[in-house]
Amino acid sequence: MRTLAKAIIGATLPALFAAPATAQSNETPAEGNSIVVIGEAWEKEQEKIEDQSKALIRPTRTSAPVARYFDSLCLTTWNISERFAKIIQQRIEANAEEAGVKLAEEGCAPNALVAIVKDVETDFARLKDEHGYVFGDLKKYQIARAERGASAVRSWNVVESRGRDGRPFQSIEIGIDGGTGGGQSAGRDVALNQQTSGGRLNDTVRRDMIMSVVLFDIDALNGASLTQLSDFATMRLLAQTYEAEEDSPPQFSTILSLFTDPIGTPPGLSRFDKAMLQGLYGLPASARYTAMYEATSSVYRKLLADELGVDLESAE
Repeated sequence: MRTLAKAIIGATLPALFAAPATAQSNETPAEGNSIVVIGEAWEKEQEKIEDQSKALIRPTRTSAPVARYFDSLCLTTWNISERFAKIIQQRIEANAEEAGVKLAEEGCAPNALVAIVKDVETDFARLKDEHGYVFGDLKKYQIARAERGASAVRSWNVVESRGRDGRPFQSIEIGIDGGTGGGQSAGRDVALNQQTSGGRLNDTVRRDMIMSVVLFDIDALNGASLTQLSDFATMRLLAQTYEAEEDSPPQFSTILSLFTDPIGTPPGLSRFDKAMLQGLYGLPASARYTAMYEATSSVYRKLLADELGVDLESAE
């Protein structure tokens, strides 16, 4: 594994460009009988897809909308040799575009980071001490959760609530008399939505990802390919997701099992993964995270039907 470390940080290793020979896919084959996308057969499939979505999508604590990138994605890398960094960046950006994420122009201010480090615990602490801005306004328990991680990865998303029009909330001080600035006490800061258009509360708020970070531990990559690492990072950067659980293998192939079931992991983004991302970025800005379940199954069905050459409108 030290050879792998040298390859990514310095020398080259062609084997990294190919997925492990043992990688398998348990996706529904895109061939044969089209009945899988219609009728009762699809209803059973849909239920399984939505169950897997529930297991992999991180829920929000309140009725707040599901978080995603609304601003253009500006990806940077850290501690990765230039050759490999370029491959990883190009792959992630291609995935993002396919999902419906806008890409920033060259010279942009980074709002996403991928790093491959020699000691993920040490480097996490280093980031926390020396580059705290990458944690934004995360609460202590959120930083602690990210620090614990789940395997060879430490990952987190910084989210900011904004008005539906994209304007950040304004922080104002509320005095004890309920006014702004005229009370007898310093009072407390309250976030004020500045947008002028009205509507129900949840319809006037969106949650913007303003920074996402993925740290890979070099000694725990277990022969993963650059494509797999890039695609895994894509799923953690662009959506608030969990890794697949080791003791509960997913029914549909997903790159999120890369570190818990490397043999059963696909060589890149699976149909399910693409459906989850495209479903998320196709939702209204005010949609709750629970809307991702149906959105994922809906896009999955379309992707599968397209592969099968089935016209869903005429088939039903």
